[in-house]
Amino acid sequence: MTDPRFIPVPPNFVTGLQTAQPPTATQLAAIVNDATQQAKVKAAGALVANGTDSPLVVPGISLHLNMRGAAPVQGNLAALYSVTRDAARMAFVDKDLGTVEKGKLADLIAVRGDPLTDLRAAADVRLVIKNGRVFTQDEILAPARTPAQMAARRLALEARKGCAASSRRIARRRAAMRIEWRRWCALR
Repeated sequence: MTDPRFIPVPPNFVTGLQTAQPPTATQLAAIVNDATQQAKVKAAGALVANGTDSPLVVPGISLHLNMRGAAPVQGNLAALYSVTRDAARMAFVDKDLGTVEKGKLADLIAVRGDPLTDLRAAADVRLVIKNGRVFTQDEILAPARTPAQMAARRLALEARKGCAASSRRIARRRAAMRIEWRRWCALR
Protein backbone atom coordinates (compact mmCIF):
# COMPACT_ATOMS: atom_id res chain seq x y z
CA MET A 1 0.00 0.00 0.00
CA THR A 2 2.83 2.40 -0.80
CA ASP A 3 1.06 3.87 -3.82
CA PRO A 4 0.19 7.48 -2.89
CA ARG A 5 -3.20 7.11 -4.58
CA PHE A 6 -4.27 4.98 -1.61
CA ILE A 7 -3.91 7.91 0.81
CA PRO A 8 -7.54 9.12 0.43
CA VAL A 9 -8.94 5.56 0.52
CA PRO A 10 -11.00 5.12 3.70
CA PRO A 11 -9.18 3.02 6.34
CA ASN A 12 -11.84 0.30 6.38
CA PHE A 13 -11.13 -0.38 2.70
CA VAL A 14 -7.36 -0.31 3.24
CA THR A 15 -7.67 -3.05 5.85
CA GLY A 16 -9.73 -5.15 3.46
CA LEU A 17 -7.26 -4.62 0.62
CA GLN A 18 -4.31 -5.53 2.85
CA THR A 19 -5.93 -8.82 3.85
CA ALA A 20 -7.22 -9.69 0.38
CA GLN A 21 -6.12 -12.96 -1.17
CA PRO A 22 -5.53 -13.60 -4.88
CA PRO A 23 -8.71 -14.77 -6.60
CA THR A 24 -9.34 -18.49 -6.73
CA ALA A 25 -9.92 -20.37 -9.98
CA THR A 26 -13.64 -20.39 -9.18
CA GLN A 27 -13.69 -16.62 -8.67
CA LEU A 28 -11.77 -16.04 -11.91
CA ALA A 29 -14.23 -18.28 -13.75
CA ALA A 30 -17.10 -16.26 -12.27
CA ILE A 31 -15.53 -13.03 -13.54
CA VAL A 32 -15.22 -14.49 -17.05
CA ASN A 33 -18.80 -15.76 -16.83
CA ASP A 34 -20.05 -12.30 -15.78
CA ALA A 35 -18.18 -10.65 -18.67
CA THR A 36 -19.55 -13.27 -21.08
CA GLN A 37 -23.10 -12.63 -19.88
CA GLN A 38 -22.57 -8.88 -20.29
CA ALA A 39 -21.33 -9.45 -23.84
CA LYS A 40 -24.42 -11.55 -24.65
CA VAL A 41 -26.71 -8.87 -23.26
CA LYS A 42 -24.92 -6.22 -25.34
CA ALA A 43 -25.07 -8.41 -28.44
CA ALA A 44 -28.83 -8.69 -27.93
CA GLY A 45 -29.05 -4.90 -28.13
CA ALA A 46 -29.25 -3.94 -24.46
CA LEU A 47 -27.15 -1.22 -22.93
CA VAL A 48 -24.69 -2.35 -20.25
CA ALA A 49 -22.45 -0.06 -18.25
CA ASN A 50 -19.87 -0.72 -15.58
CA GLY A 51 -19.37 1.50 -12.59
CA THR A 52 -18.85 1.36 -8.87
CA ASP A 53 -21.00 0.18 -6.01
CA SER A 54 -19.76 3.08 -3.90
CA PRO A 55 -19.86 3.33 -0.91
CA LEU A 56 -19.67 -0.48 -0.70
CA VAL A 57 -16.41 -0.61 -2.64
CA VAL A 58 -13.54 1.78 -3.33
CA PRO A 59 -14.75 3.80 -6.34
CA GLY A 60 -11.60 4.02 -8.47
CA ILE A 61 -10.36 0.54 -7.75
CA SER A 62 -13.65 -1.20 -8.41
CA LEU A 63 -14.16 0.73 -11.65
CA HIS A 64 -10.81 -0.44 -13.00
CA LEU A 65 -11.38 -4.00 -11.80
CA ASN A 66 -14.74 -4.03 -13.60
CA MET A 67 -13.04 -2.90 -16.81
CA ARG A 68 -10.26 -5.47 -16.45
CA GLY A 69 -12.82 -8.19 -15.86
CA ALA A 70 -14.76 -7.28 -19.01
CA ALA A 71 -11.78 -6.67 -21.32
CA PRO A 72 -10.65 -10.28 -21.95
CA VAL A 73 -14.11 -11.16 -23.26
CA GLN A 74 -15.28 -7.85 -24.76
CA GLY A 75 -12.02 -6.10 -25.64
CA ASN A 76 -10.36 -3.01 -24.18
CA LEU A 77 -12.35 -0.48 -26.21
CA ALA A 78 -15.69 -1.98 -25.13
CA ALA A 79 -14.48 -2.02 -21.51
CA LEU A 80 -13.58 1.69 -21.75
CA TYR A 81 -16.92 2.50 -23.39
CA SER A 82 -18.71 0.69 -20.55
CA VAL A 83 -17.46 3.25 -18.03
CA THR A 84 -17.71 6.34 -20.25
CA ARG A 85 -20.11 6.49 -23.20
CA ASP A 86 -22.40 3.66 -22.13
CA ALA A 87 -22.51 4.81 -18.50
CA ALA A 88 -23.55 8.30 -19.67
CA ARG A 89 -26.27 6.79 -21.86
CA MET A 90 -27.64 4.71 -18.99
CA ALA A 91 -27.71 7.78 -16.75
CA PHE A 92 -29.48 9.80 -19.48
CA VAL A 93 -26.71 12.41 -19.52
CA ASP A 94 -25.14 11.43 -22.85
CA LYS A 95 -26.09 14.76 -24.45
CA ASP A 96 -23.53 16.40 -22.16
CA LEU A 97 -21.18 13.62 -21.02
CA GLY A 98 -19.62 10.31 -21.98
CA THR A 99 -17.72 11.22 -25.15
CA VAL A 100 -15.36 13.98 -26.21
CA GLU A 101 -17.29 16.07 -28.72
CA LYS A 102 -17.79 19.73 -29.55
CA GLY A 103 -20.41 21.25 -27.25
CA LYS A 104 -20.14 18.59 -24.53
CA LEU A 105 -18.73 19.00 -21.05
CA ALA A 106 -15.32 17.40 -20.85
CA ASP A 107 -13.45 16.42 -17.73
CA LEU A 108 -10.49 14.44 -19.01
CA ILE A 109 -7.62 12.36 -17.69
CA ALA A 110 -4.16 11.94 -19.18
CA VAL A 111 -2.65 8.51 -18.61
CA ARG A 112 0.77 7.00 -19.16
CA GLY A 113 0.47 4.33 -21.83
CA ASP A 114 -2.24 3.18 -24.19
CA PRO A 115 -5.31 1.61 -22.54
CA LEU A 116 -6.35 0.13 -25.89
CA THR A 117 -3.28 -2.13 -25.83
CA ASP A 118 -2.88 -2.48 -22.04
CA LEU A 119 -5.95 -1.61 -19.98
CA ARG A 120 -3.82 -1.19 -16.84
CA ALA A 121 -2.64 2.10 -18.35
CA ALA A 122 -6.11 3.56 -17.69
CA ALA A 123 -5.30 3.50 -13.97
CA ASP A 124 -1.94 5.25 -14.41
CA VAL A 125 -3.43 8.75 -14.32
CA ARG A 126 -0.91 11.59 -14.62
CA LEU A 127 -3.19 14.61 -15.01
CA VAL A 128 -6.85 15.44 -14.53
CA ILE A 129 -8.49 18.26 -16.45
CA LYS A 130 -11.66 19.40 -14.70
CA ASN A 131 -13.65 22.47 -15.75
CA GLY A 132 -10.69 23.59 -17.85
CA ARG A 133 -8.20 23.42 -14.96
CA VAL A 134 -5.28 20.97 -14.97
CA PHE A 135 -4.57 19.07 -11.74
CA THR A 136 -1.53 16.94 -11.01
CA GLN A 137 -1.68 13.86 -8.80
CA ASP A 138 0.05 15.81 -6.00
CA GLU A 139 -2.58 18.56 -6.16
CA ILE A 140 -5.40 16.04 -6.04
CA LEU A 141 -3.92 14.20 -3.05
CA ALA A 142 -2.84 17.34 -1.14
CA PRO A 143 -6.01 17.67 1.01
CA ALA A 144 -5.54 14.09 2.23
CA ARG A 145 -1.90 14.75 3.15
CA THR A 146 -2.40 17.42 5.79
CA PRO A 147 -0.91 16.51 9.19
CA ALA A 148 -4.37 16.32 10.76
CA GLN A 149 -5.66 14.03 7.99
CA MET A 150 -2.60 11.77 8.19
CA ALA A 151 -2.86 11.50 12.00
CA ALA A 152 -6.57 10.68 11.81
CA ARG A 153 -5.87 8.08 9.14
CA ARG A 154 -3.11 6.47 11.20
CA LEU A 155 -5.43 6.23 14.23
CA ALA A 156 -8.25 4.80 12.13
CA LEU A 157 -5.94 2.19 10.59
CA GLU A 158 -4.71 1.16 14.04
CA ALA A 159 -8.29 0.81 15.24
CA ARG A 160 -9.16 -1.26 12.15
CA LYS A 161 -6.39 -3.83 12.66
CA GLY A 162 -8.68 -5.78 14.97
CA CYS A 163 -11.44 -5.66 12.37
CA ALA A 164 -9.70 -7.80 9.73
CA ALA A 165 -11.71 -10.88 10.70
CA SER A 166 -14.89 -8.85 10.37
CA SER A 167 -13.78 -7.70 6.91
CA ARG A 168 -13.25 -11.31 5.83
CA ARG A 169 -16.74 -12.25 7.06
CA ILE A 170 -18.24 -9.36 5.09
CA ALA A 171 -16.31 -10.42 1.97
CA ARG A 172 -17.64 -13.98 2.31
CA ARG A 173 -21.20 -12.64 2.66
CA ARG A 174 -20.79 -10.47 -0.44
CA ALA A 175 -19.46 -13.47 -2.41
CA ALA A 176 -22.45 -15.55 -1.28
CA MET A 177 -24.81 -12.76 -2.35
CA ARG A 178 -23.20 -12.66 -5.82
CA ILE A 179 -23.66 -16.42 -6.15
CA GLU A 180 -27.32 -16.12 -5.14
CA TRP A 181 -27.81 -13.32 -7.66
CA ARG A 182 -26.32 -15.49 -10.45
CA ARG A 183 -28.60 -18.38 -9.47
CA TRP A 184 -31.63 -16.09 -9.52
CA CYS A 185 -30.63 -14.75 -12.95
CA ALA A 186 -30.16 -18.29 -14.26
CA LEU A 187 -33.72 -19.16 -13.23
CA ARG A 188 -35.23 -16.31 -15.21
